[in-house]
Amino acid sequence: MRIGSATLIPVAIDNGNDALKGATVRQAELAQEDAPSLAQLTTLRIPTAFAAAQAIQGQQEVTYTCDGVQFWIGAVALRHTGAALRLGSTVQRLADERQSWFIGAGIVELLRTAGYAPGAYQIALTIAVPNTEIVIERDANGVEQLSLDAQTREVLTRTLKGKRWTITRSDDDRHAEEWTITIGSVLPQAQTTGAVIAISRAPNGKAMIDL
Repeated sequence: MRIGSATLIPVAIDNGNDALKGATVRQAELAQEDAPSLAQLTTLRIPTAFAAAQAIQGQQEVTYTCDGVQFWIGAVALRHTGAALRLGSTVQRLADERQSWFIGAGIVELLRTAGYAPGAYQIALTIAVPNTEIVIERDANGVEQLSLDAQTREVLTRTLKGKRWTITRSDDDRHAEEWTITIGSVLPQAQTTGAVIAISRAPNGKAMIDL
């Protein structure tokens, strides 16, 4: 997608209590010249668990390194008595630095699942936030519109907008991949609104059900 002069990959996440649910699109190969491209939706679910990585003889779990810290996430972390990440509001969750590393690694896994090669990518991140963090405001014309409460807006701007992760991913083949993920834009949305959109609209935005 284009935002200004930048080309970004749209990534949507719901960083829920049980798991990070992510979705992105991958540009399909063109069937023939001048044919319309097809958007393929890729989804991923990663249990919300985090653990410091350890050396294991004869085995190399999928391990991430970011900011000099080696860690496991998801099912791997659970196999090694990893702890659930902090629950609560967006402000409370993002106050924990492990949450940032978890999100960055989750985006890497989502892009890999969608077929992207290791490299540097700019992301337009749509993030679901609790309904309680959505407020109704009036614009200059007095029209009501949904917005974020001040605390949520501040923490998303401070911790995610412009965020850059440099992540090394290593797997059981001892193969290391280098990923640089930059959040070029943060587009928050209420969790319930996301569910309504998923049910009522096609991936191209066309209304399919009138709710």
